[in-house]
Amino acid sequence: MIENFILLSDIINKIYQVDVKEKNRVRKVQDLKKVFSLIAYEKIKGFRYTETGHFLKLTHATIIHQVKSAKNLLKYDNYFKEIYDTLQESIEALKDYNYRPLSSLQ
Repeated sequence: MIENFILLSDIINKIYQVDVKEKNRVRKVQDLKKVFSLIAYEKIKGFRYTETGHFLKLTHATIIHQVKSAKNLLKYDNYFKEIYDTLQESIEALKDYNYRPLSSLQ
C-alpha cells in the first residue's frame, strides 16, 4: 500500500514540481501537503493519520490538523479546490487505465 503514497507523491511532483516530503513553509508546498493528507485519508484504504505522518515525516497530530484544514479550505478557497480537483482527476485517470497500485483506492 505504500506504493499508493509514492504514486500520489509522484503525481504531485510531476504536476507541481514539489516534493511533499520536503520541509518548506511556502504556501504552495503546505497546500499540497494538505491535499496529499486529505486524499490519503479519504482514498487509500488501510492508511490513516499515523501512516501518512510516517510517510511525510510528520506527527499524526499534524496530519489530523492538515485534514481538517483541507476540508475547510475546500469550502472557501478556490485555489485550493483547483489543486484538489486536479489531483483527483489525475488519480481517476490512472484508475481508468487499471494502474495496479491504485487498485486499493476507492
